[in-house]
Amino acid sequence: MATPGRDFIWSALLHVGSRMWHDHPADLPDTLKFDDATYQTITARMAQIGMNMVVLDVGEALIYPSHPELAIKGSWTPEKMRVEVQRLRNMGLEPIPKLNFSTCHDIWLGEYSRMVSTPEYYQVCADVIRDVAEVFGKTRFFHIGYDEERVTEQPPRNFLFACARQGELWWHDLQFFLDKVGETGARPWMWADGFWHHPDLFPQRVPRQVLLSNWYYGRTFKEEGPFEKGYEKVRLMAYTALDKLGYEQVPCATNWLPRYFDTPKNLVNFPMTVDYCRCKLSSRGLKGFMMAPWTSTQSADLAHWNEALDLVQRQIGG
Repeated sequence: MATPGRDFIWSALLHVGSRMWHDHPADLPDTLKFDDATYQTITARMAQIGMNMVVLDVGEALIYPSHPELAIKGSWTPEKMRVEVQRLRNMGLEPIPKLNFSTCHDIWLGEYSRMVSTPEYYQVCADVIRDVAEVFGKTRFFHIGYDEERVTEQPPRNFLFACARQGELWWHDLQFFLDKVGETGARPWMWADGFWHHPDLFPQRVPRQVLLSNWYYGRTFKEEGPFEKGYEKVRLMAYTALDKLGYEQVPCATNWLPRYFDTPKNLVNFPMTVDYCRCKLSSRGLKGFMMAPWTSTQSADLAHWNEALDLVQRQIGG
């Protein structure tokens, strides 16, 4: 059974940018969907309840020195981001940058999201990784996303242009991102989706140095089920499989409600994930937990955020 030590991670995924799920013009406002007062409230509460890390999904929210064309109205200057990173550190919250390079979550890359795996694409991606690393300063981790990149997970209602790397190209580009993050001195962090689909190849191609976040948002934690969706068992069992393979993990749970739930709230996934992983994973492999509310950083979603942080607080206190 894993027991938390002094460096155990209690983190949350917070969206500064939001151009990651739709490319329809109506879903891409020309101004950053972000409320500073709400953000200040959320981060203050995180520090107050004893959390020690915030993963900032940057996306279009930064004016990249090398590619200012990716910015929109309200995007932060590099200096503003530097000040904010230092403020978080002063609060006891370790700021970790995240740029999602999955082809179904990369609308923030603008026109370059339609140039995947071309020389120009590689150059732009290398540039923005370097920019973010310079703005954040030296960080322990750098999250590259890389989740849900399958044609079947890009429904036409969300995308005018759908693209997915397959086979050797998926692995090639993953190694490219791991290498570029490694050049900054940070440790790569990514979602564990690739393991679900390629459990034999994944441990051959993904170094143990990569920090993984498996995610499972269901409510069934008995391995014999029954599960609400057929694929859920694969996701749940990935926690223990990855641990046995020697990977270090920060499991991700949520209070977001998958569409197939028949209840108005999802208040059980986070505490049940914590209980399950503490019981099943080794102390060596379990590095902490991440709460992902999967909502905006705006005043209309503050109640959802507070609900998420309430769940985390109970686990820290427990």
